[in-house]
Amino acid sequence: FALFASLFARLYYLQIMATDQYQVAAQANRIRVVPVEAPRGRILDRDGTVLVDNRISVQVTIDRTVLDELEDDERARVLGEVADGLARAGTPKTVELLEEDLANQRYSPYVPVPVASNVPEDLKIWIDEHSAELPAVAAERVAVRHYPYGQLAAHVLGYTGQIIDDEFEAKAGSRKTYTLNDEIGKYGVEQIYEDDLRGTPGSRSIEVDAENKPIRVVDQDAPIPGDDIVLNLDIDVQAQAEQALQSGLAIAKERPCTGCPVEPKAEVGSTVVLDPKTGGVLAMASFPSFNPARFVDGISDDEWELLTAEENNAPLNNWAIQGQYAPGSTFKPFSAVSALEA
Repeated sequence: FALFASLFARLYYLQIMATDQYQVAAQANRIRVVPVEAPRGRILDRDGTVLVDNRISVQVTIDRTVLDELEDDERARVLGEVADGLARAGTPKTVELLEEDLANQRYSPYVPVPVASNVPEDLKIWIDEHSAELPAVAAERVAVRHYPYGQLAAHVLGYTGQIIDDEFEAKAGSRKTYTLNDEIGKYGVEQIYEDDLRGTPGSRSIEVDAENKPIRVVDQDAPIPGDDIVLNLDIDVQAQAEQALQSGLAIAKERPCTGCPVEPKAEVGSTVVLDPKTGGVLAMASFPSFNPARFVDGISDDEWELLTAEENNAPLNNWAIQGQYAPGSTFKPFSAVSALEA
């Protein structure tokens, strides 16, 4: 009687006294809330031509925190399976390259690391079917930036990248919520108009079974896309300006400079076209340039060094606004206006 009395007392506590506490715990074990990223707003020129858009990409990620908990043999097996799956899908990647991606310090230690993007839908299905055999590995559809004009107007449009700790802390009080796995504007219009371009994320509540496999969607809060931005830029004028700039630099390299102590290298340059009536910028070209699409899936440390190295003339620099130059003949109109005013 004493033993059964203790048993029933415990059952009474669990079933009656602690009902609310364990209901919350059971609900947390049964429901998984998955954030749904909102697509960023588009960037258009003055005539409505889309300069930056979004497209859907299937991305393979590996969670380092889960992978590090595995035994060495199991870890090697999982990475080997991923490498084989990527090779069969036409995205060859060795285990050594996967290890390099996982060791890349540009990714936050708290979020899964993307190891392959733009993979076929068949690979996503294969990974979903073998989720129990591939812990830490996931494949999901994500909206990524699309730059249909390549490197045209790259310095004006800018690029996006994964948010870092400092940016995350700076956005703590923003009206748009962020997680450490989100993309954020890093440069150009993408950065300056980040608060407008970023959408409001949604969420999806998924019911899972005891093996953590999804059963059904319980609730869904749709994301709200970001606002579109219309620039004063004219993409046709921009294209002509960039072509003329490159041609001018090529001619300057071949033209001898009589009396110059050092032959000009003519490695960098810029061109700005303004509307004389409004002062609006119709084109802003800088050379050398870069392709913002290279930043969509993240770039390696080596590629980042190439884009920022002075010996490569720092392609990321916008020489129209970031260079320091002695005033030349372009300063004469200011002198003339000052003289006329006086």
